[in-house]
Amino acid sequence: MKRHLKKLIGVITIITGLMLLVSVPEISAIDSQDYTLGAHRGASLEFTENTLEAFKLAVENPVYEFIEFDIQLTSDGKRVVIHQNNILRIPKKFARVSTMTYAEVQETFEFYVPTYKEVIEIVKEKPLQIDIKSSKNLTNDQTLIDFLIVDLEERGVTEYIISSTSEDIVKYTEETYPEVDTGRVFWVNRNSIFPSESAVIKFYNSTVADYAFVHGHNIRNYDLLMEFKPEDKSLAFWYFTDEIYLMN
Repeated sequence: MKRHLKKLIGVITIITGLMLLVSVPEISAIDSQDYTLGAHRGASLEFTENTLEAFKLAVENPVYEFIEFDIQLTSDGKRVVIHQNNILRIPKKFARVSTMTYAEVQETFEFYVPTYKEVIEIVKEKPLQIDIKSSKNLTNDQTLIDFLIVDLEERGVTEYIISSTSEDIVKYTEETYPEVDTGRVFWVNRNSIFPSESAVIKFYNSTVADYAFVHGHNIRNYDLLMEFKPEDKSLAFWYFTDEIYLMN
């Protein structure tokens, strides 16, 4: 019964999300233009997202002040840069990256999937948002976070945000590395559908993250989001394009 209920909730969420995406406000709908633009998965309109070509162009283009990329572990422990799986992103079969070996990942996708090491060598000169895709194994996720913090320090990378859709990942990072900025990524939430003062307050209270990354359809609720935003949190808008906006 619980499994069917979860599936139903998932279907409703997807349908609601698609309805909200029919007409998504652009960032220009906000009176304030005081924001920082980031490259979402690299220059992902010119090249396939999360590819070396997309990251190289994002580094070269001065319009992007920071770069976002996704990272997750394969079943054999390789750190790869690719977005979470779904049937639209894996053309040959439906499976999670965390259940596939590195070789299987390369065989499955129709483009080269870079490793973290390859990507960080390209993007390390700009501020970063590193989005961790949960393996659904908290121990593995924590190991990945630990590695990233140490590796970034060794490389001299100091300006970065560790983000995720997983509150467990955000909490672990906050508790273990309080000096590191964290972000929670949201798509559709109650405030997206039924905006109100109480919904916004509950939304912000749902995460310990320093940054709340919400999809662009939430620009409709911009005034509410800013009015009740806690002083210790920052707001950002992301799109399914190459855009992420950190509101200053």
